[in-house]
Amino acid sequence: MIRKRALVLGLGFALAVALGLVAIAGPGAPGAQAQETHQVTAAGCCSWDTTTVQASAGDTVEWDFAGGGHDICIDDSAPVGPAGFGDCGDDELLGSFENSDSGGEKTFTEAGSYPFYCSFHYPGMEGTVEVAEGGGGSADLRASVKPKRKTVNKRAGQAAFTFNVRNVGDAATGPLTLCAKAPKKRLKVKGAACRGKQSLAGGAQVSTKFKFKIKRAARGKTTKIAFTAAGEGVDGQRVVARLKVKG
Repeated sequence: MIRKRALVLGLGFALAVALGLVAIAGPGAPGAQAQETHQVTAAGCCSWDTTTVQASAGDTVEWDFAGGGHDICIDDSAPVGPAGFGDCGDDELLGSFENSDSGGEKTFTEAGSYPFYCSFHYPGMEGTVEVAEGGGGSADLRASVKPKRKTVNKRAGQAAFTFNVRNVGDAATGPLTLCAKAPKKRLKVKGAACRGKQSLAGGAQVSTKFKFKIKRAARGKTTKIAFTAAGEGVDGQRVVARLKVKG
């Protein structure tokens, strides 16, 4: 009788879920910690349309120059202000029209008060991002590489692999470092072997293509290539791909 009753209750619950009468907690469900994106836009020559942004840890703020001759500098310590006209000095430059940027953005991972300004129109074109503690979420990385195995002709000059890193957690990461490593006698990474990513929001993914120059010593062999992702406060990830070069 007890087993029969449990079966009936289970079928009833499944039917309620199917009809949308019962909500299952998950990403985007009420109570889940979600990151927001806040917009700040240049208003005419010398001001922003928002001077105080209220955000939570893990949120992203985007600045839009609206076609004007601006930059965006940000800092978390005094004194606040540019080193000179068009010069952020020791403060962080997120974007500048001189670099053909249409704006800039930053994901804030820690609570605090972050002044921002345009160095071309300071004082006047300034504001503050006030970041509150998040909802206790955490970042969680998952990595993969495509293809996992690859075979090329001995005359092939290079081979490419795409390293994917996804944050399956509900909070943004801090700065990440994505690296590729292979035996130097057989393969040489073209460009930087390690590449930085400022942050990765919860649910977001970054894909980085690494190209390798194939050396003569790799012919007739299968070579392992290690891809790693590391950052403060997250578990590092390591995946391996194999490149076979025909002899």
